[in-house]
Amino acid sequence: MRIKASVTPKAIVLVMFNAGMAFALTMAPTGSAPENNLKYSYYYQFADRSLAQVGFKSPAEIISSSVRALAQGQQPAINLMIWNLVSQQLPIPKEPYDRAKHFGTWIVDGRQGNCMNTRGVVLKRDSSTPVGLDPANRCYVQSGAWYDPYSNQQFGGSNQIQIDHFVPLKHVYISGGFQWDARLKCLYSNYTGLKTHLLSVSSTENMKKSDATPYSYLPPNKSFTCAYLANWLKIKRIWSLALIPPETQAITNAFKASNCDVNQFNMTVAELAAQRKYINDNYKLCDNDMNGQIRGLK
Repeated sequence: MRIKASVTPKAIVLVMFNAGMAFALTMAPTGSAPENNLKYSYYYQFADRSLAQVGFKSPAEIISSSVRALAQGQQPAINLMIWNLVSQQLPIPKEPYDRAKHFGTWIVDGRQGNCMNTRGVVLKRDSSTPVGLDPANRCYVQSGAWYDPYSNQQFGGSNQIQIDHFVPLKHVYISGGFQWDARLKCLYSNYTGLKTHLLSVSSTENMKKSDATPYSYLPPNKSFTCAYLANWLKIKRIWSLALIPPETQAITNAFKASNCDVNQFNMTVAELAAQRKYINDNYKLCDNDMNGQIRGLK
């Protein structure tokens, strides 16, 4: 890979070449990953043919493919490191990403019988000790014991913790999620069907990560790199999201540099089918929001 950089008063543009193809990276403002603000003339999809989709259909619509493949005994393991090149432009959203408009906020699931929103639910789940609630508002978690795999540190106060969407919402939006309907976007934002989809991590690290792919951010805890990459790909596979060029280059480079075990990057068809079923079963999760946020989404 060759990299050329040119500097202008407003931006730094990196032109990267790989296997005869090029893409330009315009460095975005601080806090926003540059790879999410580009047009791509090509992209990648996961290569497992029996479960492949054309375009970006919602997981609720394609659950039958994974269930059918499981019933037929097809592909007991999916290698998440094998991708197909799609030699056409990555579909572009018609409107710029707006987190509140497109994905809403944390919901309070009225079926759970408590007033905690998704953040509180995840904090309670991830704490290794019983959580302490805010005396002034018992709906909010105040203390606990959280291990952050990004920094390899322990934290005791919820004010030190943020809940990370492992594959960030803005990147989800540009890699196919913009085509989802409001219910699916809200479900993704509040998804607890996979423990690593939402993680309790250091506020500092989560802000550093922002909306970045592995191209712009990898956790400082090097012992977590391989698990981080594998989980990233697993979530993108579950949700049928595209892979963009700088993302795949970074994953490949980090995979090699960290001597990752390829077996860590296998996902069974049964696991994929279970996640797709959970998505299908909980498609209307946000209809149960005590705050009624689904009504405000388009």
